[in-house]
Amino acid sequence: MLLRPRVSGRKAFILLMAALFGAVVFSGRAWLIENDGSPVPFGDQWDHECGLIYAPWREGVFSWSNVLQPVNEHRIVFTHLTNLGLFLVNGYWDPRVQMVVGAGIYSVLWALIAGWAVARVSRSRRIVVLVLLGLGAMLPLAWENTLWGFQSQFYWLMLLAWGALWGWSARGGMGRRIVGSLCLLAGPFAMASGVLAALAVIAIRVLGAIARKRWTMADGCAVLVAVAAMGLSAIFWTRVPYHDVLHARTWGEFSLVVFRLLSWPWTGNFLVGLLLWLPWAMLVFSLLTGRKAVTERALVIVALGGWALAQILAMAWGRGAVMLVEQPLSKYLDVLVWGLVVNGCALMIPGSGGQKTKRMRSVYLGGWLAVVFSGTMVLAWNAIEVDLAGHRLQTAEQLERVSSFLKSDDFSSLDGKTYWQIPYPLPEVLADRLRRARAAGILSPELQGAEYPFAQMRGISRIPSLKIGLGADLPAWRNPEGRKGKWIWQSAEFHLSGGTWLWKTCAYGPAGPVGMEVVAVDEITKKETVIELHTQGIGGWQQWQMPLPEGLYRFRVSDWREQGLVAWVAPYRPGLLTRVSEWVSGYASLWGTLALAGLAMVLASQSTKIRRKRPSLS
Repeated sequence: MLLRPRVSGRKAFILLMAALFGAVVFSGRAWLIENDGSPVPFGDQWDHECGLIYAPWREGVFSWSNVLQPVNEHRIVFTHLTNLGLFLVNGYWDPRVQMVVGAGIYSVLWALIAGWAVARVSRSRRIVVLVLLGLGAMLPLAWENTLWGFQSQFYWLMLLAWGALWGWSARGGMGRRIVGSLCLLAGPFAMASGVLAALAVIAIRVLGAIARKRWTMADGCAVLVAVAAMGLSAIFWTRVPYHDVLHARTWGEFSLVVFRLLSWPWTGNFLVGLLLWLPWAMLVFSLLTGRKAVTERALVIVALGGWALAQILAMAWGRGAVMLVEQPLSKYLDVLVWGLVVNGCALMIPGSGGQKTKRMRSVYLGGWLAVVFSGTMVLAWNAIEVDLAGHRLQTAEQLERVSSFLKSDDFSSLDGKTYWQIPYPLPEVLADRLRRARAAGILSPELQGAEYPFAQMRGISRIPSLKIGLGADLPAWRNPEGRKGKWIWQSAEFHLSGGTWLWKTCAYGPAGPVGMEVVAVDEITKKETVIELHTQGIGGWQQWQMPLPEGLYRFRVSDWREQGLVAWVAPYRPGLLTRVSEWVSGYASLWGTLALAGLAMVLASQSTKIRRKRPSLS
C-alpha cells in the first residue's frame, strides 16, 4: 500500500517533465515561425496542395483519391489530410498555420521520447538526457521542415516510426501491440521511407530471439505485420524517372555518402563518424554476446538506431549524387539528429564493471558529447547567420512579386525570375497556379489582398507604392499640404459581414493627435454611430481587431497635425486558426520562458533530497 502513491507520484513527475519539455520545444519552433515564417506557399505546394486538394475542393471536383496521389516518390496521406482539415476549419490556405501545427506534431514526438527516456535513467543522468534531446529538438538545424508547411511529412514519418518501434521492441500488452501495428501499417503513407520501420521491427525481433535463444508468438506476429506493411509499400510504390540522376551511381559513391552522413555534424571526417556511432554498435554487440541484458530500454534504442541507419542508407541511395558534393539539405537533418540522440542514450545504459570501468565510460560520454555539441553549435550558428538570413530576404521578395501579380495580373512580375525570386521554378506554371488559386478563393487575405471600399476625397493625394508587409500595395493617403487645424476624412459606405475584422493603421510625421474611427451606418435612417475609436501612435504600424455585426460602415480619420502621412488597410477577417497561430507564435518567448522555468523547478525538486527527522519515542 505504501508503494502505490510513490509509483503514482513518479508517473506524474515523468508526465509533467515530458509535457514541459514538449512545451519548450514547441515554443522554440513557434518563435522561429513568428520571425521567419512566410504566408507564401513554396515549390511543390503549388502542385500538390493547390492543384490536387484546395482548388478542386472549392471547384467541386475533389476526389479522395487525390490524397493518395504520389508526391515525387512519396505518398503523404497524413500531411494532405492534416492540411485539408486546417484549410476547411480556417476557411483559406495559410502556410503559417501549417507550420504551427507541424511544430505541434514535432513537439509531441519529442515529449514522448523525453518521457520514455527520463523514466529509464537515474536522476543524475536526467539533465544530460534532456540536454541531449534539446540539442536535437531545439537548434534550428532542420529549419526547412519548420518553415515549410508541406514538410509535416517528416514529422509524421518520425512519429509513426516511434510508435511502431515502441510497440514492438519489447514486451507489452494488447494495446501496445495494436498501436505498434497501426503505426507500422500507416508508415508507408507518411513518406516512402516509412516502410523502413518494418525492416527495423523485423531486425529487432530477430535480435531479441537470438539473445533469448527462442522464437515467440509475439516475434511471429511482429514479423507478419511488418511484412504486411512492406506489401502495402510495394503496392503503392512509385518511381520518378527524372530523379534517377540524383541517385548514387556506383557502390563507391554510395559508401562514401553513407560515411559522410554517419559523420554528421563533422561531415566527411570518417573517424568522427566511427566515434559517434560506436555506442550503438557496441550495444548491439553486447546484446548479441550476452554482455548486457535484453531489456526494453536496450531494444528500443537498438531499434531506433537501426531505423536511423536505414534512413541514412536510403538517403545515400536516393540523393547520393547530390550529397557527394554538397552538405545534406536542412530537411534531412531531423533524421541525422535522431541518430545522434540514439547513440547518446546508448552510452547512458549502465554496464558491468568496477569503478575504473565506470569512470572510463563517463570520460567517453563527456568526450562524445563535446564532439557532438561543438559540431552542432557550429552548424546552428551558420544556419542562423547565413541560411535563415537568406531565407528572410528570399521570402520577402517572393511575397512582393506574388502579391504584385495577384493584384495586377502583370506577368512581368514573374517573368525571367529565378527560383530564388519566385516560389516556383517555372514562371508560366506559377502564373497558372496563382490565377486558379485566386479564382477559387483559397489564398489568404494577406497574400491576395482585398477589395478596398474606400473612396478618395478631393485634395487627398494617394501614395500607391506604400509597403506595409501584408504583401500588397495598400491604400495610403497624405494630409493635404499647407492645411492647418483639424483634418477629417471619411470613406464611402461599405458592407461587412458579421465576424472579427482586423485593421492595420499608421501615422508618420510630427507628433500630434490622430484618431481612427469605425462608424456604423443605419441602412434606413443613415444615422451614424461611432463604435470604435482607435488612438493612433506616431511612427509605425499598429494592428487591432474587433468583432462587428453585419451591416454598413464608414472609416473616419481625424488628424490635428498640420502635415504628415496617414495610412490604413481595409478590414479583413483572419481565419480562426490564423488568429490562434498568430497568438501562439506571437507569445512564443513567454511560453518558452515559463515552460523552461517549470522544467528547471521540476528537475530541481527531484534532485534535492529532503531528509525528515524521525520523531523521538521518548
